[in-house]
Amino acid sequence: MWTRIATRRFEVKNKRLHHRAILLLLLLLVLSFAIGLRITRLNGSYLATEDCYGYPQKPIEWNGLKIELIGAEIVDGEAFLQEYNIDRESIFSDSLSEKYALFHISVTKVSDSPLLTYYRFDYCGAEKDGWRNLVSPELFESLNPLAKKPSQLSVGETEELAMAIGLHKDAFRNTEWSNLSTSDISLVMSVYPQKVILQSS
Repeated sequence: MWTRIATRRFEVKNKRLHHRAILLLLLLLVLSFAIGLRITRLNGSYLATEDCYGYPQKPIEWNGLKIELIGAEIVDGEAFLQEYNIDRESIFSDSLSEKYALFHISVTKVSDSPLLTYYRFDYCGAEKDGWRNLVSPELFESLNPLAKKPSQLSVGETEELAMAIGLHKDAFRNTEWSNLSTSDISLVMSVYPQKVILQSS
């Protein structure tokens, strides 16, 4: 008799736990759906990026700047540091790069834009098939010691800049590394709302 009563109590307790577990699961499901809906709506409120491409002899106008890719090359790391007289110890980032993607660009300010107030050229980067790396600020300053911020340029003033992006062998497949060329790598000047991309071909 006691076992029957104990079994009955256990079954009732088990049913209550089972009902609570189902209610908790339903509550979590509804909460997950509500959060997912909110994230979807929030992401939908942002505009999709618009890709803008520039090439040699085909400059791009963006936020009051006319930007043209003059040339690009892949250079050996040691040769690059020696040619431009850069001390490896003075570079915080990209000091161990085996190669560098070196881009030469021409920038002309064609009009004033409030969007240039906080834009800097050393915020740029390069990318290739999902790989990305930023311009090293130390390298940018070493290559362009007299460079002005875009907001400091006068309308009509042109500046030629060199952008070096470190390339690390471990970031590429062996076949990619041995055949790496500037046609594979793009210089990205901005990512949102317009993605401004300079390509050598």
